[in-house]
Amino acid sequence: MYRDKWNDVTVEELHKVIGLMVAIGVYKSKNKGICQLWCLQNRRTIFNKIMSRQRFQDVLRVVRFDDAEYRRQYRSDEKLKPIRECFDLWVNTLRGGNVPGSMLTLDEELVTFRGRCPFKQYIPSKRGRYGLKFWILSDSKSSYFYNLETCIGKKPNSGREVNLGEKLY
Repeated sequence: MYRDKWNDVTVEELHKVIGLMVAIGVYKSKNKGICQLWCLQNRRTIFNKIMSRQRFQDVLRVVRFDDAEYRRQYRSDEKLKPIRECFDLWVNTLRGGNVPGSMLTLDEELVTFRGRCPFKQYIPSKRGRYGLKFWILSDSKSSYFYNLETCIGKKPNSGREVNLGEKLY
């Protein structure tokens, strides 16, 4: 598909893609189509100035968090294994980014998601219903995250788990 016209992704381009994904979240644009975000009439020219829409989509199509050959050799029951290292690095960065206040809150959050994921949850009482469930420890005043853990479902051959939020302390 890309054989003849593919250009390798540079570290700078990867940073741009990640930055654009953050900008999509900041602008609360997750439900808009990619074409709408790059459209000049939306008055958000930041997307066009950073990277072309076509290159952004091409990079997203091929970027992977893990090596398929390594994954085949070292199969794991842990559903978060392909991105565990990246996720833990992010959580550790969050912990070091701010000093927690005296009032902390522990809560669950369902991040709406309808794509393919082995630990996608269905919670009918939530507005989005389908998504990724996180346990989040955050500061009550600033809402800054200090710790979070994904809810990846029941472990094979295990009974019912209780007090799941206590793992964050």
